[in-house]
Amino acid sequence: MKKSNVYRNFIVKIPPAFRQAHIPCEVTDLKLQDAVGEQTHAFLAGEVLTGGWQQFSLHHLLEEGDTCVFELITNKTEDLTFMVHIFHVVEVDHSKVQWQDHYMILSRGDLGQTYDSVTTLQHYLQSSGQCLLYVGDLLYADTYPFDYQVRWDTWSRLIEGSAAYQPWIWTSGNHDIELLPQVGEMKPFKSFKNCFPIPYQASNYQASNNTSLLWYSIKRGSAHIIVLLSYSAYGEEQ
Repeated sequence: MKKSNVYRNFIVKIPPAFRQAHIPCEVTDLKLQDAVGEQTHAFLAGEVLTGGWQQFSLHHLLEEGDTCVFELITNKTEDLTFMVHIFHVVEVDHSKVQWQDHYMILSRGDLGQTYDSVTTLQHYLQSSGQCLLYVGDLLYADTYPFDYQVRWDTWSRLIEGSAAYQPWIWTSGNHDIELLPQVGEMKPFKSFKNCFPIPYQASNYQASNNTSLLWYSIKRGSAHIIVLLSYSAYGEEQ
């Protein structure tokens, strides 16, 4: 799925050869059926699937990068039906919430790496959150001599139980700058950039003219999230 399929215009173009071979020319109404048999009425304008597709896309939380396989299961003039097989980039747990009603994004920052951090993370795992918007200051490595780098590895293991299975949308903070001229480290945010490049790398930054993971935008559910790190230096990159 591209942005035009699931974010902006909500259209899907059917290949002309397929349209001519399998869909009667007079057909404009059709049905989209999901894996559990639920159907959504849609409209076909020439070779473009428009009306109804947006409802289907939002209902099934389709995202850029997801794959949809359209299988024509009925091609009668009065009953044209596509079975849509959905393969998500990030699998979702449909048992936790009513997906057609809402998509839950929770926010957290300043997690650190203490016993309280473990408790906070456990509370989040017990919630119905489907995505975490992390607003900065990850692990406080700067509170140790020479920004003890091992803590980036141990913090990654701490959050793995959640971050490995659902989206974490990152931004950094002042405790992650790690500018250490006394040891020759002159590049800020070096550890953050190397340890947590996602979702910046997955957000098609070339197309959106993003030049750094310190600022990017990403779509989750019906929300368009813009991430701007206030501690990043202003310059030609922006």
